[in-house]
Amino acid sequence: MHEFSLMEEVLRAVRDSAREEDIRRIHRVQMTVGAMGCAFPPALETAFSVLTEGDPLFQGAALEIVERAVRVRCATCGWEAIGRDARFVCEECGSSEVEILAGEELTVDGYEGE
Repeated sequence: MHEFSLMEEVLRAVRDSAREEDIRRIHRVQMTVGAMGCAFPPALETAFSVLTEGDPLFQGAALEIVERAVRVRCATCGWEAIGRDARFVCEECGSSEVEILAGEELTVDGYEGE
């Protein structure tokens, strides 16, 4: 499960930032995960729980994940669609010139602490 290695990197970045900002306790970590972001949110949540267990910096911390749907647009006719899956052929004109506008994200949006 690569979500554990992804979450290790997320936690490392949050720890480094918290150290620089003299933050001693993290309350919340916010992430955005796109439907095509190659990460399964429940697995990220499990990894967060396991990797923060017993860590005083993250005691009682919550992971908040915003899931982003796939959004595509046809470069030929401008047709747009939003959904859980990607459509790589335009439903309006049949063009394969479809670009992904959203849904590939895997970002740490921020964290809160004291």
